[in-house]
Amino acid sequence: MKRSSYKIFSSGAIAGLTLKNRLVRAATFEGISSRGKVTDEILDLYCKLAEGGIGLIISGALFVTSPNRPEDHQDFAEYKIEGLESLSSAVHDTAGDCRIFGQVNVVGSGPGAASNFPTAFSSRKYQAATIDEIFQIERCFVQVIRRLKDSGFDGAELHAGHGYFLSSFLSPYMNRRADEYGGSVENGIRIIKEIVLGAREHVGDFPILVKMNCTDHMGEQDIEWYREVAKELENIGVDAIELSSGIPECLDRTEEELGFPPILNPSAHVRLRTEDYQSYHLRYAEKMDIEIPVILTGGNRDIERLESIVEADTADFIGISRPLIREPDLPNRWMEGRGGKATGCISCNSCFYPMMGPDQDSRLRCVHMGDRQLHREAQEWLGSWVENNRG
Repeated sequence: MKRSSYKIFSSGAIAGLTLKNRLVRAATFEGISSRGKVTDEILDLYCKLAEGGIGLIISGALFVTSPNRPEDHQDFAEYKIEGLESLSSAVHDTAGDCRIFGQVNVVGSGPGAASNFPTAFSSRKYQAATIDEIFQIERCFVQVIRRLKDSGFDGAELHAGHGYFLSSFLSPYMNRRADEYGGSVENGIRIIKEIVLGAREHVGDFPILVKMNCTDHMGEQDIEWYREVAKELENIGVDAIELSSGIPECLDRTEEELGFPPILNPSAHVRLRTEDYQSYHLRYAEKMDIEIPVILTGGNRDIERLESIVEADTADFIGISRPLIREPDLPNRWMEGRGGKATGCISCNSCFYPMMGPDQDSRLRCVHMGDRQLHREAQEWLGSWVENNRG
């Protein structure tokens, strides 16, 4: 049965930009980039995604500067990504109705975060960014947003989730500042407000999204906090919000405390593959009180379930990440009624293994498909990663 009449395959809009459907490729750690250069392998991956029918691609993270490595702590204007224009051109040339946003990020582990406190997986500590460092990083964000527009991208996404630099300012657990950048939701989002307002002076109504946690998994008390964060982000002119969850520190908690195994990637809820345990950020999306579009990411694997979410207006768009590693043509397959209603992805997260395991061959691929021995190795590695990497 074809599903072309489903709402999820109807057009939607973000800040006046029309998307052909409600399916978004959420930013994915690809492990195939060459520092400062867009490679043929990256172009091939993104062309396959565009051919596969996705409405919007959010790129892997573009790091504007890294407080982890002082030698890299420079304005983005001095660090040009070679071939950035070719990435947007490749997507648009492959599928003229496919859009691409660039995700902009700063690594937040190690030196450079909102506050000083120990990290879960390092002997080092987070070190609070100074006011001057905050201003410098804000300038870097503004410059990369300008460059994305100049390079033909359709929008930008600020990564303010998963414990990265911007996330540390939004987090009630990570932000322990007593100055104008801490102590309240309004102060916590100040850094994002200054980035967005600074960018608007140069890019006008160019769409700017924010990816944010709906919970840090440090306790239920932060649910209402993030609900207020989303409302304040809407008030400062953010065009849409993508919901995700988790910070590395939550992996120090037990499976009973978390509700899922503490394995490597808290945003992915590793190994929970049951029929009912899908779209696991839905209950947080239901609490959001905002008018701007919501992108629901996390555990989205069943087209019928996703259609019901969009039909109920609980989320405007659906973010998909790992299923597209296995099936880059998943949107077209679903729309055309080929195969079943579910994705072939089982959310085992073994696709981390090639990129982060002992061999690190950096080829993004589904490990579960076709190599049982490699899949077993990946599952064993995932199971031991937290214990082996705690600081």
